[in-house]
Amino acid sequence: MNILSAVSLLGSLSVAASDPVDSASAAPPIAPLVTADIRNLVSAADVDSTGMTPKSYHGMPIGTGEMGSLVWNSGSSALKFQINRTDVFGCNSAVTAVSGDVPNDEDVTKVVSDFGYGCGFVTVDFGGTPFGPATKHHLSLYDGKLAIAGEGVSAEIIAGVDADALIMRIKDSRSAPQDIRVDLTLLQKAGVTKRPPSISQDGAKVMTQQGETIESLLAKGAIKPHFSTLANGSEGSQIWLTQKFEQEAATEFRELDHYSASSVVIDVSDRNATASQANPETVSLTLKAGAGEVFVYIASAATLDKKVSVGQVLARARERANAAKAKGYNKMVAANQAWWRGFWGKSYVYLPGDETTRSIQNKWYYYLYLMASSTRGQYPARFGGNIWSTNGTNFGWGTMFWGFNEEPMQHSYEGANHGELQDATLRMNLKNYESYKTLARQQWIGKDTEAIFIEETRPWNGPEKVPESISKDLLACTTPDGAGPMTPALTLFAILRHYHDSRWQLPSGWTGLTTINGAEKAEHYWDRYLYTLDLKFLKESYKMIKGAAEFYRNTPHLKLEADGFYHHYKSNIHEHIYGAKDAVDDIAFIRGSLAAAIKASELLNVDAPLRPEWQNIIDKLTPYVLSSDPEALGVLANTPDKPTWAQARRPAINGPGDGVWGAESPRLRMLENFDILTLETVAQARETLKTKPDDKNALKVIADWNIANNTFEKHPGYLLNMKGLDWKGNPSKDTYGYQGGKYVLDAATLARPEYPAILASLDRNISRELGTTANRFHQECYYDMLQGFGMLSAGLQKGLLQSIAPDAGGEPVIRVFPAWDVAKPAYFRLLAKGGFMVSAAAVSGAVSYVEIVSQLGGTCRIRNPWPDGKATLFRNGVEATEYTMTAQTLLTFKTQKGETIRLVERGVNPEALRETIGR
Repeated sequence: MNILSAVSLLGSLSVAASDPVDSASAAPPIAPLVTADIRNLVSAADVDSTGMTPKSYHGMPIGTGEMGSLVWNSGSSALKFQINRTDVFGCNSAVTAVSGDVPNDEDVTKVVSDFGYGCGFVTVDFGGTPFGPATKHHLSLYDGKLAIAGEGVSAEIIAGVDADALIMRIKDSRSAPQDIRVDLTLLQKAGVTKRPPSISQDGAKVMTQQGETIESLLAKGAIKPHFSTLANGSEGSQIWLTQKFEQEAATEFRELDHYSASSVVIDVSDRNATASQANPETVSLTLKAGAGEVFVYIASAATLDKKVSVGQVLARARERANAAKAKGYNKMVAANQAWWRGFWGKSYVYLPGDETTRSIQNKWYYYLYLMASSTRGQYPARFGGNIWSTNGTNFGWGTMFWGFNEEPMQHSYEGANHGELQDATLRMNLKNYESYKTLARQQWIGKDTEAIFIEETRPWNGPEKVPESISKDLLACTTPDGAGPMTPALTLFAILRHYHDSRWQLPSGWTGLTTINGAEKAEHYWDRYLYTLDLKFLKESYKMIKGAAEFYRNTPHLKLEADGFYHHYKSNIHEHIYGAKDAVDDIAFIRGSLAAAIKASELLNVDAPLRPEWQNIIDKLTPYVLSSDPEALGVLANTPDKPTWAQARRPAINGPGDGVWGAESPRLRMLENFDILTLETVAQARETLKTKPDDKNALKVIADWNIANNTFEKHPGYLLNMKGLDWKGNPSKDTYGYQGGKYVLDAATLARPEYPAILASLDRNISRELGTTANRFHQECYYDMLQGFGMLSAGLQKGLLQSIAPDAGGEPVIRVFPAWDVAKPAYFRLLAKGGFMVSAAAVSGAVSYVEIVSQLGGTCRIRNPWPDGKATLFRNGVEATEYTMTAQTLLTFKTQKGETIRLVERGVNPEALRETIGR
């Protein structure tokens, strides 16, 4: 079963199942005004390098969406691969005695951590010295094809998007060809290996204090041994390897026993091959010397279901190799080309202004290529290294999913019209719903509710269910009014678990008390509905949205106090402040997640009694803390006429700093999530004040908007990006700051004039860290390199197009070029909420046109992009008048499914704007 035919928990997540109003008959399509040469646009981002690959993690990335590898040739005779899969995990949430320590140098090649993804090494040795300083590597993004040309030897490699197989065409044109040997090597020793328990130094101290040893804990069953079983073999022209990871849970919950099995199979065609085994870890195919072409097929399969045997996984991998071989290289290439053409045709950006804008454009395309190659399986590729590891099963920063680091990667998918890249994450979280409910009960609330809790850093299978005795200790340690410090039993239980798992970072730690993650994940389900209007999807995923809202309604951390406001206690604000009151993250997410839950419940006609309770919390929620508040933490400079927001209030447990670090400094969450505070929020408030000058809600919006702008100007990111100073005011060699920081989103949301400079600064920061690497990955490691690409993509899209509501449950309004400097030419086709495909251009310092294809029908709202308000609307090429315009700025009109709407400035003939771009 390949990843494209697999049945997901949610069905086809990217397809709307229901149409809104006015879509009874589809309108005929008409040709777009601007024709984009997609091949040229995408190909401009191709990756080329000459010479050897000095480091394995600078190899070229190729992947099927679930299986992939970097391809490198640090030696002169061979190409090398490490086959990785996103559904291979060495352990799960119940793992015991696997250390998550990271050495001080943070060298990912030396990290001792949880492990996974890796399936096997592959070496294709051509003999002689065909590779050297003149070797050419070309990665075609448009075709999804890697070409490597050495001296007398060339290779083309594709990743079968519907085959879970890499296919390699080799051409040997040497005057004296040599044997070609294909080695398939295990990542660990053959046979059964019992992994020795690994306890951190802090954990060893706790064990000594409690009179325990590794041996005593093994005897009691508090630690369970971890087994790795690896084997290889051959038959005919096929060679293969298998691996299996197993570990029993150290509790009575047998459903948490870990099992992961995988297999890699290699086959060849167009040349006789002989199998052999030089050592227990490596099985080989030797292809007799000869000129001409030969084809190598590398297939894989995996399972996390203990009911599926290793033999069955091997059989599945062999079937995939057989299918790829039977189809043949040419047909596989044709199928791949068709898929990639469809993928690239879904959207585009074209930024021909200067070297910086072209660099941003190319990173946008490269990011989409990387994610399409790696995160379309049953599980998403995690931020740390994606599927591009070359260090065996030892994976830098482990295989857990890290909320703060994932979010920068996910902000751009829906708007780029590639919601399918979000599907694996949505599936995984929904699959773990019951585990998230259990965690909410056992650690945070203490009673059965429909609340969910999602950890900041979490395993693939959700949190571990723990014995009730441990649950009582967790509640006492976690809740604001609990009994206090950790008990000896809980301390021992925790130190035997994985330290990277947030729930065990108690009584406080980097992420142990971060409470926003359920709401963060709920927003992605809500956004999917807003972009697709798919009520079937909303019905299936509503429990995630409701679960996040119910956490805040039921948590003892949220209290209604004598001042009439709800206050939130004992929560982390990212890794800046631990266990604080009224963290800006939580206050923003409470507003957003509850408003979305109210709207979703209305759409589905469920949970009517909960709506007034959710609304009551929103109405009485404390304002964001001001820097002038005597209890404020993470304060910014402010004056009475220019107040700013801080990050949280006291009391707090502790924090590694005062919470004002660089561009990642979280304090403007209300600009980044759930349409809490947007250009539409303030625009509609200003409209209200024209007729109701004393409206309290509108006045509050205007005040918040002003504070947001003040905070932006005093933000550490402003000092860094606009003045070259760090948060202490000292000169900095940095440019943007931490690439996962969302400061560029803040600039776009506020439509600040500094937005272009900040976007360019992020681009420079990424380029500086990439250096001149062959594959545009990090110079020294790659555990977080995709965060920058993701945030750059999201920041770019938000500057070009916003479809934003005045609040989390409101009606979205389209804005084109809300932050982009239209003095620089730009063209785009991106997706807006409501399923509206929007194309627009900025030419000669002004918006040239807006073209909207209504894919679902329904009512469209758009802000007039011309300052003087003079616009003409065309329906399917015919001038129309059936629309409303409010104060010459907000245009509202109904659409039919498939209809094309064009907006141009009054007096402009749309047909005169036709052009082809990207050539």
